[in-house]
Amino acid sequence: MLRLVGFVCLTLLLVGCAENGEKKPFKAEPITYHNEYVGAESCKECHADAYKDWKKSDHYFSMQPATSEFVKANFEQNFKADQISYQFTIQNQKYFVEISEAGKSQKFEVAYTFGTYPLQQYLLRAENGRFQTLRASWDVEQEKWFHQSAGDVIEPHDWLSWSKGGQNWNTMCSSCHSTHVRKNYNENTDVFNTTYEEVNVACESCHGPGSEHIRSHQQTEVSDPYAVVNLLDQKNQVNTCGTCHARRTMLEDLGDPHSEFLNRYFPQTLNNAFYEADGQIQEEDFVYASFLSSRMYRNHVKCSDCHNSHSGHLKQQGNALCLQCHENSYDSKSHHHHEVGQAGAECISCHMDGKMYMGNDYRRDHSFRIPRPDQSVKYGTSNACNSCHKDQSAKWAANHVTKWFGPERAYHFSDDLIPGSELGDKALMHLKNLLENDSVSGIVKATAVDYLQYVPEREAGELIVGALVHPDPLVRQNAYAVLVHFPQEVKDTYAMKGLSDPIKAVRLMAFRCLIGIDLTKLTSKSYGLWNDVQAEYMTYLKANADFPSGQVMLGEYYQQVKNDQKSIVAFKRALKMDSLILSPYTNLAIIYSGKNDLMAVRDILSAGLIHFPDQAALNYYMGLNEGMLEQSDLQKEYLQRAYELQPSNARYAYNYILTLYQTDQKNKAKQELQKALKLQPNNQRLLELNTYFSQN
Repeated sequence: MLRLVGFVCLTLLLVGCAENGEKKPFKAEPITYHNEYVGAESCKECHADAYKDWKKSDHYFSMQPATSEFVKANFEQNFKADQISYQFTIQNQKYFVEISEAGKSQKFEVAYTFGTYPLQQYLLRAENGRFQTLRASWDVEQEKWFHQSAGDVIEPHDWLSWSKGGQNWNTMCSSCHSTHVRKNYNENTDVFNTTYEEVNVACESCHGPGSEHIRSHQQTEVSDPYAVVNLLDQKNQVNTCGTCHARRTMLEDLGDPHSEFLNRYFPQTLNNAFYEADGQIQEEDFVYASFLSSRMYRNHVKCSDCHNSHSGHLKQQGNALCLQCHENSYDSKSHHHHEVGQAGAECISCHMDGKMYMGNDYRRDHSFRIPRPDQSVKYGTSNACNSCHKDQSAKWAANHVTKWFGPERAYHFSDDLIPGSELGDKALMHLKNLLENDSVSGIVKATAVDYLQYVPEREAGELIVGALVHPDPLVRQNAYAVLVHFPQEVKDTYAMKGLSDPIKAVRLMAFRCLIGIDLTKLTSKSYGLWNDVQAEYMTYLKANADFPSGQVMLGEYYQQVKNDQKSIVAFKRALKMDSLILSPYTNLAIIYSGKNDLMAVRDILSAGLIHFPDQAALNYYMGLNEGMLEQSDLQKEYLQRAYELQPSNARYAYNYILTLYQTDQKNKAKQELQKALKLQPNNQRLLELNTYFSQN
């Protein structure tokens, strides 16, 4: 007798240098500074010019109290957009806004200004230690209120609503807009006690706590010229700037600068979830990964070569900035083929194309690439030529590039990254090329590893395993992140070595591969390593517990270690934070199903289907559950819905067709089976069903 296929468990997704330059052995303990924060005013006397520049910088204005000195907006002007009304007032030199939305009105005091140009945002003091970012923002140039994501009605329950986690300062903004921030989130009470040393981005945000630096200069022999981080070193400087100018995930709730980025963060790779297929910026990507991918970075250029570190301004205007290093011939019509004075004659127009973010903030791509309209013709990617010449086609631009520079294009990693990202027949070849090409940066190689997990060929797995020992820690980290999807016996074979890696990000991903293993089979040394990195992993999970995704990770962790009670709590917290996140619904259904609590399964899946009526897996699990509740009509209805949404899914097809057969719709069952076999003629389960039908 054939049976319905039931629920299956789903899986989702500090070292320094000794004084002699040798690596210290890894110890699972936080970095501690025998040093205290002293504030920017303590730097003023000796570093007067730097202090003066900083006072004019975006860093200085990153966050300030909402006083007449810093507020730029007109608080005597009301505003309405996207079904939200704002009434602004000033009372006793304080700024207030009354927000009317979905039939409710609330009045808030504005606590802080946020940023200074080209827009200024405002932070509202909310309950439980939260500060929320007002969606209405002030356009500094046009002197008017506007909505970011204008035209989108964001419901009050949505995580992206101004009142929810996506616009929460403590979670989303604080670590980069103030100095030495601690979020201090208590997940049990859902309360923040966030602290900072200085309200804005001040000296010690980059240089580290300064008390020891001051003491050393009061002595005859200077022992600490750079405070914590030597920012004259390229890697140190880029990693320090990347602390905020990167799309990344925090590994711990620490706001101190650090020279090893991967001991504090997981950086986002260039994959096409956040970047264009060729690695150009798409979402709000914050420069770091783009710059790491660039030829500039490989040639030892650092941020301060172009930017004044303290004012943030460019060191030179126009093409003079690039001519600090590049030959004068590049600033000629024979190179750029545009009339001097035109936008096309500026280096940045061709080599630093950009996109608009936050409604009016134009940001340039720091991958410093040569325009490739030929790739736009073939793959549909953007190019700088058509960013200006919007009335022309990519083919028109490609023809001009060929006319000016000949038919051959110099190799760029995008020549392999784009076809590699498409996961076609030749994806393996292109991704392998990226891994083996010495001229390709680590961030690009790490992206190639990301894509390799979706390539079904055996050699792809071999390349991923080989990347576990790559000299670049970013490649190793991503290789272990992909290894988590391998069979457990493969993870057991390779992941233990990663626990002793000198880089924390690598250790954490290696540990993720080993959650739930049988600890009794480990040697005392291996168990000691596992235990040490487990502590780091829990620190990482707790540091992100204020995110819905962080609660999902906690839930998955407890699920893997068979602690259903804590897993249920975490998944429910995730849904409380964001009811529009899918995985907690399915994971909770799986846990309740394992407990044979069929009514709880029905309740959680019903809640999920309110938000995701067209999600095949939810319909499928609901159908199975209704079958166990002996509700055959509902069982068939939900299984049919799942099958119609994903007809190529053999599991959905099998269960729906078998349900038809068992409810005396044998002819229809046989018809649907033939349709399913056309889509998956070699599926073993469907073939077994076909044999069963022919024999009965």
